[in-house]
Amino acid sequence: MPSLIFSLKKIYYKRLDKIISKFQKSKEKVYRAKYQADYPSAGKPRVCAYQTDFHKHYTRFFTSSNALDHPFYLVEQPEQADVVVFINTVDDKVLRPNQHAILFFHEPLAYAHLYQTEIHENRFSNANLEVVGHPPTPSLFIKNSDGIKYHRSIPYVHFHHMATYEQLNTIDETKRIKLICSIASGLNGIPGYQNRRHFFEMFSVSNPRFDLFGKFNEFSSAIPSYRGQCIFKWKTVSQYKYSLVIENSTDDYYISEKIFDALICGSMPIYHGSDKIFEVLPKEWFYYLPSLDAAEIIKLNAFIETDAHRAVSSNRAEICRVVYEKFSFFSALEKLLANESLPIVAK
Repeated sequence: MPSLIFSLKKIYYKRLDKIISKFQKSKEKVYRAKYQADYPSAGKPRVCAYQTDFHKHYTRFFTSSNALDHPFYLVEQPEQADVVVFINTVDDKVLRPNQHAILFFHEPLAYAHLYQTEIHENRFSNANLEVVGHPPTPSLFIKNSDGIKYHRSIPYVHFHHMATYEQLNTIDETKRIKLICSIASGLNGIPGYQNRRHFFEMFSVSNPRFDLFGKFNEFSSAIPSYRGQCIFKWKTVSQYKYSLVIENSTDDYYISEKIFDALICGSMPIYHGSDKIFEVLPKEWFYYLPSLDAAEIIKLNAFIETDAHRAVSSNRAEICRVVYEKFSFFSALEKLLANESLPIVAK
């Protein structure tokens, strides 16, 4: 791409990022007000979803929940909470000794060294902490993990489709006329990103009906199938029969939101990731891509010309219900607070 065109597109997408960010902040205010008006707080444990420098907790609730009332009440500050829920790292400076904390670890093992938590016993007791993650032991991302209750499971990442339950019910199957897409921004850095980019490049050449969406950069813009930034994931994915889902890692039980987002939107996932997916979802709901070798592309192109996607698109509402109830972040949180087992707990 000529440097002038690249520079102009970079300016355009940077401005688009700002518009999207502003819109999301405004929606967060709307969702916060709606939550506080519609959901009763009486008799429920108060929960603060705390992630450093992240402020879209109510948006996450409305897009990662089936909008049913939960037996907990979200509050905005850790000091207001009975339970503080962390993502990836625990900031024990915001905790009080009598509070309960839950950590959801959402990153591949290749990232674990970047998310090292150390619990200082003089501020907070390990016995007050529960952890959910896919690694075989929490010691890989918590320096002093003795005494912690650990649930080895899928990460239970918040869904990223950005639709409320009501919006998902407006999906029109007659408009699902496009063939296959993928939404991915990570294309460089760790080997998982680079392998993903290489497969996109090969697949783009083999199938001109493949559409790739994601952040604009030198790597995405060089791929023939790149179509720009996706503003609303659910609106985009709901137009496609198939969604190419390539995880950053094939670690056991590392199953992110990507495959669930596709299913919720009624698009059959073409999934490359942990083979533990067969323990999690019915095999009829996805096509498993065992490797990112060029040899897989011929078989994949033949498969996506079939009507196999109808097993998902024609059953979207029921699949959506199952995914929300069994695999959503807030469903997992509800079970933990009730001392119930998570649906998927690795041996």
